[in-house]
Amino acid sequence: AAAFASRHELPTPVVVPNTMAAATAFAPRPGTGRLLFVGNLTYAPNEEAAAILAREVLPLVRAARPPATLELVGAPSPAVQSLDGNPGVRVRGFVPDLAPEYAAADVVVVPLVDGAGTRIKVLEAFAHRRPVVATPAAVAGLAVTDGVDVLLAHTPPELARAVERVLADPGLADALVTAAAATLDEHYAPRVVAPIVRRVVLGDGAPEGGAPDGRMPDEGSAR
Repeated sequence: AAAFASRHELPTPVVVPNTMAAATAFAPRPGTGRLLFVGNLTYAPNEEAAAILAREVLPLVRAARPPATLELVGAPSPAVQSLDGNPGVRVRGFVPDLAPEYAAADVVVVPLVDGAGTRIKVLEAFAHRRPVVATPAAVAGLAVTDGVDVLLAHTPPELARAVERVLADPGLADALVTAAAATLDEHYAPRVVAPIVRRVVLGDGAPEGGAPDGRMPDEGSAR
């Protein structure tokens, strides 16, 4: 945001985060070793991530945990559809309700190499109380900490090892989920973001700049 403002000689902008409400009901993780990736699977960065998961990450996970599977959820391109039928891989395509997909998953994996914007899919996983393994690019712009609310990895072998850690250690998975829920509530809950939007749009006493995490410096308790 600061670079954009400097480039176009604008006042310091206020960053308005994406928002995601926590799900109202949570299913326990099934413990079946199911990996989940959700997104528009015709978008090139998501296509690349799906291929990395299906062809490089999942085989490594299955070498240690043969029952592990991968669900790719979202409208697929032909390239992504062709991944269906690879060992352990199922391309679900578009579904009207994602809640059952998250309920059936043990870990959400987001191995994006590049792309723009912040990752709604990561916030959505937080909202559904599922642990997240991701690349740094997948969480760019989000107020997350490696080893606290997500596990970050760079390469397919590192991603596979991180996934295996989560699958093998329910205590680690629980800790990630608990911290991620707190992050969601602190930074991305509608009650936090709505006042920022109101101030920016209506000029309701909005200061010239926002805090680094997107909240107003004097945010206080939002209602």
